[in-house]
Parts: sequence; structure tokens; C-alpha cells
Amino acid sequence: MNKKYTFEDSMNAMDRNEASDPCSSQWMLLWTYGAYIQEKPTIEEKKALEIFYKTIPDLCTNKCYNTFLTNFPPKVETRRKLMGWIQTAENSCRIQNGLKTRPFNYKELLRRWRYPDGYL
Repeated sequence: MNKKYTFEDSMNAMDRNEASDPCSSQWMLLWTYGAYIQEKPTIEEKKALEIFYKTIPDLCTNKCYNTFLTNFPPKVETRRKLMGWIQTAENSCRIQNGLKTRPFNYKELLRRWRYPDGYL
């Protein structure tokens, strides 16, 4: 039996570090992967990042990530730009779902999505 969930449910689950549905799992993966790339990826890494962010299946019920991606390709030049792009994508989805947006704060995002011990 498939459990029904809303985008808001998914965002709330993500805030609790719970991958409780496909949509929250997708967003946790997008954020975590972005947080752990090098600050300045190599040419090969940039290509891999573009492929990953352009081809990951949109598992949210309203496909808001795909809608955003159609108009705004991933910015993979640096980790900071990628994290800003992910925040913009999330905020676009939040707006489409009637939720408040979140400000972009690079240091806070790194603190949120990376281990504090400097792992990797």
C-alpha cells in the first residue's frame, strides 16, 4: 500500500533527517551530494555533477524539481554555486507548494549537511 505524502511532509521529514518517503529521500541526496564535493571540482567532476543533477529522477508527486531543472541547469563551477542552486531549486518547489522559502547561507548549509569533523 502506497502512503500518501505532501511536499510539506517531505520537507518536514528532511528537517528531521528522516528519509520517510521518496521525495524527502531525493532532497536529502541532492543536498548531501552537493555538500561533499570539492570546493572547486575538476572538469571531469563537473561533468559528473551535471549528469547527476540533470538525470536524477524527480520523486516528488508534483515534479517541481524537473520543472525547475527545465529552466535552470545546475551550477557546478564551485560547491558554493551548486549549494546556492540547490537552495534556489528547493525554494522554487517550496513556492509551488505554498511554503515559505529559506534564505541562502552557505556556512549554515555546510554545517547542516556535512559532518563537523571535516570528514572528506
